Amino acid sequence: MSKLIKGCEIVDNEWTLVEQDSELPLQAIAAGELVILPARLWLTNQDALRGKANVGLWLDSHEEPATAFTSAAVLVPLSSCVCSLLLSTPLSLAK
Repeated sequence: MSKLIKGCEIVDNEWTLVEQDSELPLQAIAAGELVILPARLWLTNQDALRGKANVGLWLDSHEEPATAFTSAAVLVPLSSCVCSLLLSTPLSLAK
């Protein structure tokens, strides 16, 4: 399992990245699994997904944030934002 940094700690990454060409994982979302969806899936299903804390949005390098949020206002309190770094290799904490 990959790791991420959350609140100054290294923890298991429980999020599942849904690939660009995948279908919406309705069962996983309903079961409360943590999923990161590509913008295409978010845009076509945003009414059903809005407000779900277990759904993240993946913006690819060529996608603008404004594209994902043009049809609805999305308010996220800054205190609830978590900035994480995905670690694909083990991290050495030795000095």
